[in-house]
Amino acid sequence: MKKILLIFYIITLPLLVRAQREDSTKQNKDWKFAAGVTIYTNNNYIMKEKILERQPIEVNFRYKFKQHHVLRLQFPFSFKVNMHGIPSIERPYLNQVMSGKEENKAYEIWKGMKADNFDFTKTNQYYYSLFGASLGYDYDLKLKYGISVLGGFEFSFTHWKCYFDYIGGTFSELDEDNQSQLINLDYTTQKYQINCLSIKPLLGCRYLFQKKLLIECSIGYGFAFFNKVNGTMTDLSYASNEIGAFPFWQRRDYKQVITQLSINYSF
Repeated sequence: MKKILLIFYIITLPLLVRAQREDSTKQNKDWKFAAGVTIYTNNNYIMKEKILERQPIEVNFRYKFKQHHVLRLQFPFSFKVNMHGIPSIERPYLNQVMSGKEENKAYEIWKGMKADNFDFTKTNQYYYSLFGASLGYDYDLKLKYGISVLGGFEFSFTHWKCYFDYIGGTFSELDEDNQSQLINLDYTTQKYQINCLSIKPLLGCRYLFQKKLLIECSIGYGFAFFNKVNGTMTDLSYASNEIGAFPFWQRRDYKQVITQLSINYSF
């Protein structure tokens, strides 16, 4: 019986050693691929000023193709996000006074209406859509306890498109009986888009929790080196059947400090 057990141990010992090695390798194995979303960023995407109604959904992918080398992919998008307010304001609008949104300024606006011509506007649609793609690389250096530091860069393209249309009119100043005459009434539509190319060097850190949850935070300095704005405004007046079309073009390069926090599931 002892000889049989000895032979059994001799045969199974190499198998047990191999199994322990494989188990140890799996435990020490680093992540290879991760996918997740950005949960916070102060990125304005298309210009230095903040004009977006909310942060777009941003899907992230990370692929570690070598021990320290990581490929970065990101895809932000928003579809037909309604914007608040009025597309452009130069003088007080009649509907602001009638809606009571001007609080205690209503009396001052009324006095202005007694002194000069005044405008009103009624917005019909006012929304934007955004989508983009970002490709980058970072060098990932492991420390301890699942923490690593990284340094790299991202090259991004973002497309933003806006549409709005509204009715605007001009009335003469109020007379002694608080009555006015319609001077002008227009229907205006405007479509414009921004195509933005940018590059961002970045520094950050990662924390691998339970070998599955990869939390990443970074800070970078974004350079929008080709930020092109173009569009067309059309105007139809009640006094004429002709439609006025006014194309415009602009370039707005800018710089921005960008922070980002994302959570990913690793494989």
